[in-house]
Parts: sequence; C-alpha cells; structure tokens
Amino acid sequence: MTILTAKISERFALKSFLSLFYFPELQIDKAHYQKNHKHADCNSSSKTEPVPAEGCYVGINRRCGRGSCRPSLSKNEWQIEEIEIPDSCQVEVVEPKVVKLAASEENLILTAINYPIESKSLKDFIDENESFLVIVNDHARPTPTPKILKHVMPLLRGKRFGFVVACGTHDPPSEEDLRELILGEFYDELREDLVIHKSKSGDFIDFGKTSRGTPILVNKIAEEYKAFIPINSIEPHYFAGYTGGRKSFIPGISSYDTIEANHSMALLEETKIMALKDNPLHEDFEEGVRTILEGRPTFAINVVLDGDHNIVGAFGGDIFKQLYEGAKLAKEIYSPVVEKTPDVLISVVHSPFDQNLYQAQKGFENCLLAVKPRGIMILVASCYDGIGPDDLRIKELLSRLNEEVKEVILANNPNVEGEATALYLLKLIKPLGIKITRIARGIPVGTDIEYADEITLTRALEGRINF
Repeated sequence: MTILTAKISERFALKSFLSLFYFPELQIDKAHYQKNHKHADCNSSSKTEPVPAEGCYVGINRRCGRGSCRPSLSKNEWQIEEIEIPDSCQVEVVEPKVVKLAASEENLILTAINYPIESKSLKDFIDENESFLVIVNDHARPTPTPKILKHVMPLLRGKRFGFVVACGTHDPPSEEDLRELILGEFYDELREDLVIHKSKSGDFIDFGKTSRGTPILVNKIAEEYKAFIPINSIEPHYFAGYTGGRKSFIPGISSYDTIEANHSMALLEETKIMALKDNPLHEDFEEGVRTILEGRPTFAINVVLDGDHNIVGAFGGDIFKQLYEGAKLAKEIYSPVVEKTPDVLISVVHSPFDQNLYQAQKGFENCLLAVKPRGIMILVASCYDGIGPDDLRIKELLSRLNEEVKEVILANNPNVEGEATALYLLKLIKPLGIKITRIARGIPVGTDIEYADEITLTRALEGRINF
C-alpha cells in the first residue's frame, strides 16, 4: 500500500511531531500509561480491541518503528509501555524539520546581534543608551533564553538594567523553572531584582487604546528604563499567526484587560495559524506595541528552533521586521506537507505545552488541516496539572450533541479563558453542522451608562437590535 499520494491544499503546523501509519486494522494489545509525577499517580490499561478503519494513520513516536516500543512522551512523566503495530503497516514519520547547519548556535546569535535588521549592533545600541529593560519569556515557551543571555549580559555590565519575566496570563514560573529554563547560569546574579509580571495585579502605564478599542496597559516597570531588549522565539501560533516579536509586550507584560480585549478577536475567521497578513489580532498586537515603543529605543532578539530544539535561526534589531523574517523559517520547519489526509491522527504534545488539557489542545488546533473530514484525532499529553481552567466538561457536552440538537448557545465568561474556551468549542462543534451562537454582551440592567468602559460599550453596540 502507498501513503501520502496526493497533496492537500493547505499545510499544518506541528508543536511536536506526528508519526503516521497506514494499515487496514490496528490491534492494540496493551496500552499502559503510567505517570510518575509529584502531583498524582495514575495507572490504567486498555483491553485488546481492534480499531476499525479501511486505512488510517496513527502517531506514536518518532523514535518508534514497528512492534513494541517505550517512547517518552514528556519529561518521562508519561510513558507508553507497549504498543503492538502489525508488521504489515506502512510507516512514515512527520515532524518538524531537523536542520543541520555549518554555523553553531553561538555563531548564529553573534551574527544576529552584530549584524541586525535595520539597527546598529547590540554593542552600539547599549553604548548609546543609559538604561535597559530586558524582557524574557516564561516557562510556557521553549525559548532558550540562557543561551542568548550568555551574549547579552557581558555587554550590559556597568549599565543600569532590569529583568522582567513576560508571563502574560500564565501562572508564575517556579524557582526551578527560573534557574533551569529562564535565567540559567545568571540565576544567582539576577534573581533578587527579577520582576515576574502579573497581569491581574500591580500598577500599569496607560498608553491609550488601539483603533480596535484595545486598552494599552503595560507593567509600570517599562517606565523605569529608557530602552528595551526583548528576547523571544518564533513559531506558529493558532490564532496570533506566530509567536515572538511583539508578543513580548502584548500579552507578555500587559494588563489582563489588554489581553482580554485583544484575544476576544480570536473567534474571528481571519485569525489563523501562520497568518500575519490581514490577521486582526496580530495587527492589533502590532499597533499597540508600536504605541508603546514610540520614542523608546528597542533591540529585539528572536530565535527559531528546529525539531530537536536547536537554534537554527537568529534575528536581531527591528522587533517588527524580524518577526516576518523569522516566520518564513518557522513555516519551513513547522509546516510539513501532508500528501494524503489520514483517517486517524494522533498528536503527541511535548513540554511545555503538555501542562494541562487547556494548553495541550493546541495539538488538536495545529493539526486540524491534516485529517480528513469526520476523521479521528487522538491527543496524547501528560496533562500533569489536569484539565485546566474550570475543569472543562467538553466530553459530556459533545456526547449530548445528537441530531435533535439544532443550536448551541455559548455563554462563556467574558475574559481570556472564556474566549479561548469559546474558540476551542467552535472548532469542535462547527464540523457537526450545528448552529453556534453566543449570548450578547453589553451593559447590565440597573447600571449607569456613564460608568461603562469602552470595551463594554463596543460589545453592546455590536449586539444592538432593531427598536
């Protein structure tokens, strides 16, 4: 049998990898999952059952061939003890590209900071400015920050500088995360004065609003320094197009209100993975960040990682233009072409996106274009923190959507988590052909309109009815 014989019209992005198999019938003799994590212990097993399919692809692990295997799924927290794959199946692995370059990671970073995009070198940039705020990613992103800091810190000696961890709405990193993933060898030097951003508390600088009504509220620490050095990484993002660049500021060090207003656009059809042009959410990002950076010198450093998490591209200088350059490389690495859409697709999500189901669902979102209509998608993730915000009961909802259901009305909380949940439900329910609506949002009864904020007024106007 042959596999992958005809190209599909669009590509899809991988956060981790997929292994694709083709066979007439899959026999799973034993699938035993064991979790060795401080939060909980879980043992379960499945009976031997055939999975009916004329022909299907099933993903296990890029290091597994045929027969039994013991792949590590994420930090050895979960492990598939044994899966039997018939010898008759044809196997092909689809994963982010592994790029072999003559240049070392160190040389790539040095080239980026010495020969940046439309900017002076990082050394000249630092020499010409008085003080600097260095913005680094948190533990929820794979950015190899310590490798970059190795070349930034020596240039900052003798200057006044501060560090802030751009958490957005994420939970704060642990001390272990700070030491191993974020600060590395500079932990002892930087930890005492390090600021960990909290979107729901603290003081914020008000830079006004974007043309789409998003309030531009940024951590007050940005006011204490004359110049910025944001450090980030670029990879596909399921509604922002790509991570990196402008996201160091929004949502990185922004207020919850800013993030909520911007992310409410995630439900618009134009917000797509790997789409920057005409993506309203991305354009809102850029407009807000341009306002923040007006008159504020900025030297950004962004990297692109390959399938083995090695740096294969580094970009310095202009924070906006380097995103578009890095996105070209990221698309090449993370969007392999699938020649034939599979009946069954298993997406294996790795750290740091496997924390909970709420984050791991990106493994579904990023692979939707790779499975045929009404095909089967299976998500494999450790989810050591459980389901996620509010312990969503999506399985129970979907089980009730039969032919008698004509409409699903979404009534999610009007916040970041609510918008993300609504987006996820929309993608799950829409293929079923059921009408999907959401409750109107606006000014509550009994409230004086003069006290309503601009976002509430905007949503009230959008939901207006004939009188």
